[in-house]
Amino acid sequence: GFAGNIILKGIVHHKQAAPTAKTTNATLTAAEIAVGIITVNQGAGATSSLTLPTGTDFEAGFSSFATDDAFDFSVINISTVAAEDADILVGAGWTLVGSMAVQSNDAITSKSSGRFRARRTAAHTFSLYRIS
Repeated sequence: GFAGNIILKGIVHHKQAAPTAKTTNATLTAAEIAVGIITVNQGAGATSSLTLPTGTDFEAGFSSFATDDAFDFSVINISTVAAEDADILVGAGWTLVGSMAVQSNDAITSKSSGRFRARRTAAHTFSLYRIS
């Protein structure tokens, strides 16, 4: 790629595969994250843990990434049970920045979705930022 500006006018659309759906604690794969949307519905009356793949495994799935390249994805917690929040946990090679808790959808004020940016900081090394 190159540094510069891209100006898009009009409606932009892209293909969206079905979201990755998780119902238990899990280690995410690069392919699951690449879908762009992850839903979680723990269903066990407890917080679920979504662990990031290692930096090496994530980089293998995004082999064209150079340092400072980034990818955004969303996590949506569709559980309506207050005790079923979802936490994103670190895999080796990651630094987490911001809140990694995605609340259950048990109340109108719950923050039941989160937008995250995975940024390559060095070979096999990434930072995950909570951006909303």
